Amino acid sequence: MEPVKLIAFIPAAGLGTRLHQETQYRPKALLNIHGNPMIYWIMNKLKSCGITSQVVNVHHHADTMITWLSSYQSHNRELNLHISWEKEKLLDSGGALKFAGHFFEGFSHILVHNVDIFSDLNIPSLIREHILKKNDVTLCVSNRETDRYLMFDNSMRLCGWENRKTGEQLVTQGEARSLKSYAFSGVYIINTNMIKESPEDDVFSVIPWLLHLSKDHNIFGFEHELTHWYDAGKPPSLKVIRDMNEEQFAQLTEL
Repeated sequence: MEPVKLIAFIPAAGLGTRLHQETQYRPKALLNIHGNPMIYWIMNKLKSCGITSQVVNVHHHADTMITWLSSYQSHNRELNLHISWEKEKLLDSGGALKFAGHFFEGFSHILVHNVDIFSDLNIPSLIREHILKKNDVTLCVSNRETDRYLMFDNSMRLCGWENRKTGEQLVTQGEARSLKSYAFSGVYIINTNMIKESPEDDVFSVIPWLLHLSKDHNIFGFEHELTHWYDAGKPPSLKVIRDMNEEQFAQLTEL
């Protein structure tokens, strides 16, 4: 078996429009949570998993982000940190990954972790699942209520997407009625060689792209137990996290 060479990508370039009052003058990734910026907790958690090479994309208040990341790097010399600066425009979730592609050279896998997702997801278990099953992409999903779902067959192969609020649905394999629906958790692993199959467009979303590839590649879901999962990009969830005591918050930031 070839050695696993894993690098993390943390999307942190967004405008944070759902938190407009707080993100008007600062990037969402630097909002204070329990005494440190949001991104601090994500970077530290990934570092604790042994992922010492990390890429962060920036756009909104990029100068502020770059200054903070440079300071973080200076205090964490063991971390190999790269900044993917989307100067001209936001490139969406897929375009951001493609744009940062040159940072992934020499690595076999990319663990993508949204900057605003706080959970007790067992990241080492996700990595083992991806490697042992020889997946091209492994998407973290859970059985929770939301508007948009990913759809899988009995083997947890990605087969479709649906928006139950609008009624939109896209099924690439099988019949919708026989598929299981799960909510995407904002964390996934993708093999670096998949990036060469990305669209020619600069701006595109990850999920439609992966659905397009799902017929010919091993793209599977990894269901994790729903105990603690929060999208800190939403005001109600951010408040819940900030109101947690030290022990409760530790469940989201420690392995």
